[in-house]
Amino acid sequence: MTLTVLTGGVRSGKSAAAAAAGAAVVFLATAEPGDDDMAGRIERHRAERPAGWTTGPRWDLP
Repeated sequence: MTLTVLTGGVRSGKSAAAAAAGAAVVFLATAEPGDDDMAGRIERHRAERPAGWTTGPRWDLP
């Protein structure tokens, strides 16, 4: 079994790269909806994720 971890900054193409890979994805979200704009971006991203993706647990990072 191969595990690939994609990291990068905001809007760096992580989700697009994961979708293009065609493998199973566990998405670990760390963004906080601090304002209406960010809340909208988070909701749009949720709606755009492929149905087969699993969302991992929410982690509170320091």
